[in-house]
Amino acid sequence: MIEFEEYEEGFRVTDDGKADWCIEKIKEIEADHDRLIQLAFDKINEYQAKLDELINERNNKTSYFKGLLREYMQTVETKSTKTQDTYKLLSGTLKIKRKAPTPIKDDTVLLQWLKSNKMNNYITNVEKANWGDLKKDLIATDKGFVTADGEVVEGVTLKENEDVFIVE
Repeated sequence: MIEFEEYEEGFRVTDDGKADWCIEKIKEIEADHDRLIQLAFDKINEYQAKLDELINERNNKTSYFKGLLREYMQTVETKSTKTQDTYKLLSGTLKIKRKAPTPIKDDTVLLQWLKSNKMNNYITNVEKANWGDLKKDLIATDKGFVTADGEVVEGVTLKENEDVFIVE
């Protein structure tokens, strides 16, 4: 068995023994790095759990006081605009922001309503080639695709991809 502690500059694979050694080295490196990557993920998850715990603790502790302040804000005269109510204090400002309602659409009913009210300019038709089905009826050539009759299909080109070398 070949043993190299350092990767030698001029090393070349010249026989099955050296090729097999390279595969073993790849597996050793991957196993060692997979272990370190898993350790890093475990630490990330551990820190994320601690971070989530701290955030929840902070939110739980402050929500009590925020509830008291919101209740208090109902008893004072606030400055109101279309989008919010505000009340200024020395340490900060209390605000209630009004959110715009979110539309919930039933596209089927809405589409029917648009059609019945002749509002076709608000209706879109999306045309798209059904490539999955079309490809089944085509023949691939080195330049592109042709139909069974030999007609070249326009709008489709081929992009060459590099071969992938895999060691398992």
